[in-house]
Amino acid sequence: MADITREQIHEAVEKQRAFFRTGTTLDIGWRKQQLKKLVEALKAHHTELEKALGEDLGRSSAEAYFCDIGPVIMEANETIHGLSKWARPETHFSGFTCFPSIFTKVYKMPYGVTLIISPFNFPIMLSLGVLVAAISGGNTAVIKCSSKSSACTKAVAKLVAEIFPPEYVTVIDGGHDVADMCLEERFDKIFYTGSPKIGSHVLEKASKNLTPVALELGGETGNWAVVRKDADIRDAARKIAFFKICNSGQICININQIAVAKEVADAFVEELKKEFARQIGDPLTNEEYPHLISRGAYDKCAGEAEQYKDRIVYGGRGD
Repeated sequence: MADITREQIHEAVEKQRAFFRTGTTLDIGWRKQQLKKLVEALKAHHTELEKALGEDLGRSSAEAYFCDIGPVIMEANETIHGLSKWARPETHFSGFTCFPSIFTKVYKMPYGVTLIISPFNFPIMLSLGVLVAAISGGNTAVIKCSSKSSACTKAVAKLVAEIFPPEYVTVIDGGHDVADMCLEERFDKIFYTGSPKIGSHVLEKASKNLTPVALELGGETGNWAVVRKDADIRDAARKIAFFKICNSGQICININQIAVAKEVADAFVEELKKEFARQIGDPLTNEEYPHLISRGAYDKCAGEAEQYKDRIVYGGRGD
């Protein structure tokens, strides 16, 4: 959807609300059928999605499937298998203050119309993966994909449009202005993945309608790895290097700092250098090594490399 207006967003939300009120999504069997349709579409279109991930993030087909597409299929299949059990009513002891009704039966009901705001770094998993949860809960969904990963946004929009009517699931493209227009609407649940700064903004907007919000926020200073003096430093270096290389480091839970026991610090650094060289070789010539999402992201990393160039023990080059 290009150059979308506030009126078009409002119309999309109202159509979904009308569809939700028909009660169609309440049936567990119907929800499973929608999840099966999603799984089949992902399998049928995985090559297109891998290509889009290559365009946006420079991922190889293997990394694209391993990090983004495969996890959604696995989660959807697990949900199909467990949904009937998970959705059963539960009986709880409600206490004698509710006498004579000391037992309460809790029915698990959908929220209604949901908004999914997904990021650039895992544009398939963090849009369609969250959609799996929305569908399994009996909700409709508006998906606002990141404008930074434009090829993936187009691929997701095409896939969704092929299997779901827009009054059930629809994809919206655009930047922060479009996200703000979405947040002006009254949704019944919002799921946001991104930075703490924007997460605060989402909470503020949602508070006007007391809309429940789920936030998956990236960190700036956390995510430590600890290497003790009795650790297998070769194994630790192998695993840390692999995780740090994945998606060119653009992962909210990626390792930002490593605390290493002094007794093994020098040996660990040497092993880590060997692992980076073994796993990716020269990143400037390795076509399967992902790239950063934008020039701005590259400039930020290049600036830090320049600032701390005297402390760099491996790498530090860019193109």
